[in-house]
Amino acid sequence: MYFWKVNALADDLKADRLSEKEKMIYFFLSSIVTVFFLEFSLYMGQVPDRVNITSSILNVLVNAAGLLFCYQANKKGDNKAFIERIICLSVPIGVRVIIASSLLYIVYLIGFVVSGHEIDSASGVMDVLFGVAFEVIFYIYLGKSLYRISRAS
Repeated sequence: MYFWKVNALADDLKADRLSEKEKMIYFFLSSIVTVFFLEFSLYMGQVPDRVNITSSILNVLVNAAGLLFCYQANKKGDNKAFIERIICLSVPIGVRVIIASSLLYIVYLIGFVVSGHEIDSASGVMDVLFGVAFEVIFYIYLGKSLYRISRAS
């Protein structure tokens, strides 16, 4: 694994010398670094509270576990084209999960407000739980799709 030698990595990529596992490690690390920086950027100029910190930690952990779950699902089959498959499948699966989660969240908010509750720290905890639940659903759906495809090849 190269952390500094860009040209050496480029040469290995050009010569197709990286295994699926090596490609997955690069993809995994780049994804987790991206999630980490996105989470970190939310708090620029602010002091995050416990709910925000918990949410960020859970987002990083769920994404890491989800990517590993998806990799293992693909590996159980033909162990080919993991990155291409996960990127392409993420779009329609992501759209479905976003639409479903948005509708459920709207129903939750309406129920919360209609029942006379105020949006406070308790609702912040529920927001975190909703977010984590839908991330988990996304990765389960993605992993199952990867497994089905890799078995069919």
